Amino acid sequence: MTKFSLALLVIGYGLCIMISLIYYGQITLLSLINTSFFIGAGYLFFSFTVFVLSTGFFDLVSNSFRKMLSMTKPMIKEEVEDMRSLSDAISVVEIKPFLYSGSIITGTMFIALFFYYS
Repeated sequence: MTKFSLALLVIGYGLCIMISLIYYGQITLLSLINTSFFIGAGYLFFSFTVFVLSTGFFDLVSNSFRKMLSMTKPMIKEEVEDMRSLSDAISVVEIKPFLYSGSIITGTMFIALFFYYS
């Protein structure tokens, strides 16, 4: 686990505790389960969204919208070819730390949920 993954994990658990204190007014097992579900799901949703966008699935749609919405001045062929695709722009984001942290937070939420119902 990298330092960034560990930092995301600490931030995620810190957010869980802070949101539990702010929203519920106390820290209970149920409040931690509820908040960790949203934090872990947010991390996982972000990592899956970046993964899908970086595969190039939406490049054609993105480039078409850019060509269509540039009505102020017509684009020349060199400008169209030099446009950076969506998958190239989003591929700089590391998704593994978010995936690892989201999986760990969601996994501990399931473990806490098991203890809550048993």
